[in-house]
Amino acid sequence: TFTYTLEKPENVKFTIYNVQYQVVDRIQLKQGKGVQNVQWNVGGLPTGMYYFRIQVGDKIESGKM
Repeated sequence: TFTYTLEKPENVKFTIYNVQYQVVDRIQLKQGKGVQNVQWNVGGLPTGMYYFRIQVGDKIESGKM
């Protein structure tokens, strides 16, 4: 689950990658102001490390999970 706060309504884009940096999922949402939660359903993917990238407007954050 990703939890974050938006200062205003925004388009939010998540991209999830495997360890070979292949895209395994994309999530695009239009969300309102305030605290937001997005749950990523693994959907039968193998266990292991994955990387995420979240883009809100012109801001981009990334990390591993």
